[in-house]
Amino acid sequence: MEKTKKSLGSQSRKEAVHEALAKAKDFAEAAGYRSVKPFEITDGYSGEEYRSEVPAGKMVGGNEDTALSFVPEEIQLRSSVTVKFSAE
Repeated sequence: MEKTKKSLGSQSRKEAVHEALAKAKDFAEAAGYRSVKPFEITDGYSGEEYRSEVPAGKMVGGNEDTALSFVPEEIQLRSSVTVKFSAE
């Protein structure tokens, strides 16, 4: 599960930067600039919040003592970044 947390954290940070870049391009275009270039990126990481929920699964073998549940754990991540751009 630790490998999954790291992978999701990495993906979340990348998506946050991509979203910031898209917004910066929109703002720059509206202000008459053609391009933007990031010059500072700060991880405004607010911490990880992990919650694990394993609901009761269907019985296997017809006996409560041998019941198995194969339900993936729920992982929630929160991340934010602050990106400063220069516009040309």
